[in-house]
Amino acid sequence: MPLIRKETIDQHTILCVWRCSESIEELQPKAVLDDEDLERLNGFLNLKRRIHFLTVRIMCKEVTGSSKILYNQEGKPTLDQKDCQISISHSHDFVAVLFGDSSKIGIDIQRIEPKVLRIQDRFMNPHEKQLIEVNNIEQLTIFWSAKESIYKIHGDPSVFFLQHIDIHVDQGFQSPNLTARINHQLYSEIHHLKFEILENYVLVYTVVE
Repeated sequence: MPLIRKETIDQHTILCVWRCSESIEELQPKAVLDDEDLERLNGFLNLKRRIHFLTVRIMCKEVTGSSKILYNQEGKPTLDQKDCQISISHSHDFVAVLFGDSSKIGIDIQRIEPKVLRIQDRFMNPHEKQLIEVNNIEQLTIFWSAKESIYKIHGDPSVFFLQHIDIHVDQGFQSPNLTARINHQLYSEIHHLKFEILENYVLVYTVVE
């Protein structure tokens, strides 16, 4: 069972990371799906997407005792338990899930790939570009994942990475700490995050300070 990490990162939050290596046949009995989830699972044509779906629910059951995940109209995941929230991310061979007693949690995992170079102008503002080395793929991916994590706090499609989310790096990437500010007509917030490099992936998640 490649749950490679289950960590209490602060008194409010649990982080789980799964390396996808099993088959659908191995995973499905562990997920304990109801009819609605079985229908959702069978609706995915992509095999990897099915594996991601199952591993998220196995981790959810491991932490909360239930594999049931609900979604609001914007697609933001939530749990039945009022005292526990969830944020989900998956990329290729990894799935990451953050559980917390705060509604303001977010997580993202991304494989470090050159394609981020093509889209950097869509999410990096001029101030942020001054904080990184030119065309540094790893650093750009950290910024992208940080903004994804912040976006997932509200899951509001009116929040745009370039216009509304600003990321500050502590100590020029020598520290794993990031600070994010949301400047939006509905939200004016500051959040703290941590990042790490996991093999050839970037993992970023919110922390409560």
